Amino acid sequence: MSLTARLESTVVRNRRISPRRKLRLGSSSRRGLKVIIHNLSTTGMLVQTEADLQISEELEVELPEIGSARAKVAWRSDDYFGCQFITAIPTVAVSAAILRSPAVQPNSGEEPRTDTNAARGKSRDVAAELSFGTKLRIIVGTSLALWALILWVFGVI
Repeated sequence: MSLTARLESTVVRNRRISPRRKLRLGSSSRRGLKVIIHNLSTTGMLVQTEADLQISEELEVELPEIGSARAKVAWRSDDYFGCQFITAIPTVAVSAAILRSPAVQPNSGEEPRTDTNAARGKSRDVAAELSFGTKLRIIVGTSLALWALILWVFGVI
């Protein structure tokens, strides 16, 4: 699964830190260049963008649960960039970023799926929208109902 993001064209400058660009995951803003994050892990990410990023350039990545994390461009191949986080991020931040970002198919050119797309008649994955607790209740409830039916058919109850 790929994640969408926006790379702000303004360079963040601060007396205490080196200049870097801001990367916002799942941004609905039209500011900045479109970025697709093909792979996100605790140690780095693979991004695709038309931006002219340089090796060793630092990015400030806005992540759910932890806020800003700094990453450095480690390698480049055409419009693909391998970035390594300066400090490894927690697994919870990776999971939260994946769960909160609209899904997009790599190289398909399709828009991220949102409620607006569903209103236009495009299909929605209702199961993906349910919480883990709701899914668990459905599974346990269905299992109990099936066992009750089996026991009733064989005359046990």
